[in-house]
Amino acid sequence: RFQRVLIADDGMEALELLQAHPDVQIVLTDWMMPRMDGLELCRRARSLARDRYLHILVLTARTQSEDLVTALQAGADAFLHKPVDLAELQAQMNVALRIIDLHEQAARRMRELDQARRRVEQDLEAAGRIQRSMLPSTPPPIAGVEFAWAFESSGQVGGDMFGVADLGGGRVGLYALDVCGPGASAALLAVSVGWGMRAVMAGRGAGLEGSTPLTPEEVARS
Repeated sequence: RFQRVLIADDGMEALELLQAHPDVQIVLTDWMMPRMDGLELCRRARSLARDRYLHILVLTARTQSEDLVTALQAGADAFLHKPVDLAELQAQMNVALRIIDLHEQAARRMRELDQARRRVEQDLEAAGRIQRSMLPSTPPPIAGVEFAWAFESSGQVGGDMFGVADLGGGRVGLYALDVCGPGASAALLAVSVGWGMRAVMAGRGAGLEGSTPLTPEEVARS
């Protein structure tokens, strides 16, 4: 499993190796070292910007519980008491590998979820552009009438839709939709009804009887 082992003479050199080799995943360090002790190495190592989890094992002859708590607070993951038992060292390494595997699985799953989220956001942005394209861009030129509106969506898509049209004969058609429910499903319904309303007001659907528009109640029922 281990491709290579890097050896440092003291804590400072170990930190330099960690900075130069961000792929290192396990650190086995003594507590007492020249220039920089093991606890300071733990603190400095935890402050490094890394993409992969770093598992730190500390070798120590100390057995006092307060010393071990201090080491944990500094960033150590586990301890090996000196003199080191090789079977215990192998067991601790196996534990470290299992923890690293779990971190990598979680990181991989997070990347997959992030990619899926980005795809959904792209689809919603495209749907939002289509929905906004159905909104009137400029007021219809109707003599004696001025229109003004403001439309600000709280999300990428939603259940709001409105329109205005010149029905002829001095008549103006207006509608506003507010569909309740989750954004995507509400937007689909709003777009569907919006297309129907556009057809009705343009005289292409079943919403007009001759030149006489239906009442709002009849339009809604239809």
